[in-house]
Amino acid sequence: MPGPELDKLYTRILLESGALLFGRFRLASGVESPIYIDLRRVLAKPRYLRAIVDGLSVLLEHLGYTAHPIVGVATGGIPWAAALAYHLGVPTGYVRPRAKDHGTGKIVEGVEPGEVVLLDDVATTGESLAAAAEALLNEGYTVRAAVVVVDREQGAASRLANLGLQLHSLVTLREILDSAAAMGLLAVERVEEIKRQLGLA
Repeated sequence: MPGPELDKLYTRILLESGALLFGRFRLASGVESPIYIDLRRVLAKPRYLRAIVDGLSVLLEHLGYTAHPIVGVATGGIPWAAALAYHLGVPTGYVRPRAKDHGTGKIVEGVEPGEVVLLDDVATTGESLAAAAEALLNEGYTVRAAVVVVDREQGAASRLANLGLQLHSLVTLREILDSAAAMGLLAVERVEEIKRQLGLA
């Protein structure tokens, strides 16, 4: 799940939408990386957005969670949660980084406590995902699945496992890099160099 051909589709989408950037970047986790994935750029391309949402829908169907509300991690996961929930016809909401200090003082918005699917755009160390999951659990929600569009495979899965959650992704960074090399979109040597730098070799 999803398989080599779909890996190639998602890789092409990221490259053609400009969401896959190369250089030197400091990620939100504090990690330095030679590659940055900006999925906000995909949101500006409706047909690519639809393809990713379709893929997420199939992934959730495979996992058996298509009837659950979709809760996004602020801020990157919010538009994906909204789009996927609309596609599935289920409620949506989001988890704030911290409870707001005015109004209702909520940390979880949009959905009442119950069973939910937690969704973010990209996972690196999993710090934001884990914090969101803990907030949901503390507020009486049951997190049935933690899902991301791209897993960079740099610690998120093990961090979530500590909370008793399994991380599911549409595609991993390793799969993206391998697909790009297989399609001749990136030199094999460059791909191997990036994978070594990120500990993915």
